[in-house]
Amino acid sequence: MKKTSIIIFCYNRPKHLKKLINLLKEIKNRKIYIICDGPKNNENDTIVVKKVRKLINCTNLKISKKNFLEKNVGVRKIFSIGMDWVFKYENKIIVLEDDIIPSHSFFSFCDILLNKYKNIKKISQIAGCNVNDKITKNLKETYFLSKYSNIWGWATWKDRWKAYDNNFKNLNNLLNSNFFRKLCPSKNENKFWRKYFNIHYKNKSIGTWDYAWTFANFYKKRLSIVPKYNLIKNIGFDIGSGINPKKLSKLKKKEINFSIKHLKILSTNNEYDKYCSSAIYSIPKLTWRIKKKFQGFFLINKISM
Repeated sequence: MKKTSIIIFCYNRPKHLKKLINLLKEIKNRKIYIICDGPKNNENDTIVVKKVRKLINCTNLKISKKNFLEKNVGVRKIFSIGMDWVFKYENKIIVLEDDIIPSHSFFSFCDILLNKYKNIKKISQIAGCNVNDKITKNLKETYFLSKYSNIWGWATWKDRWKAYDNNFKNLNNLLNSNFFRKLCPSKNENKFWRKYFNIHYKNKSIGTWDYAWTFANFYKKRLSIVPKYNLIKNIGFDIGSGINPKKLSKLKKKEINFSIKHLKILSTNNEYDKYCSSAIYSIPKLTWRIKKKFQGFFLINKISM
């Protein structure tokens, strides 16, 4: 079986990227593409981005193609540019950001399932991250399906990516459909997706790309493959590094063996999706939002003292 190529998205985190590069040196015989966003218009950013590019140019990791942007376009646009670029050369790809450290078995897991489901359009992607494998660790099968498109280490096909819609063209059609009401029966989750889809629809400068990917997969009624054990460690939780929720920072990556047991029925794991709905994809309660505001206030004042 042909090994799937990898694309790395990076910007201004040389320490994170170095850890990922060190891991990839242990992963043999894969083509690696790397795309780096340009610096923002300030001296500090220019210096750090130069460090990142020096690391890329000086590493003994074999890189097939590099794409260094001259100007900063932001994370939302860089993903569209990067994915469209890599799919000029590949029909399937493993996608990593510089703060994502997969287990070794993640790569073969992607290879096997990308091959098995390449013609089953209902499947949008292969995810590496399982946000609560306590729920799924006792499954007989090696993986399950979820309606959510987790993008901490993932893989997809060229034809699936074509549905990516950064402009949310069919947003009203989705939100007004019976399908969406059934997909998100919880009022809190329904409100969550309506809020953030509309924010990204109205403001193209918002710096996240993954809502458009989730929207595309909701609209196309597609599902994501998720391993029964978490295969990803996200190291982007240090101050100033990323915007991810800290409650997920303690996830531990595991390895899986390769006597893979496949699904017989392509349906979602309702217990896992219910957990994700309540723990991640919900509008926080008022008391929680007030608490976070005060925490932010005290943190800002502590830093400025």
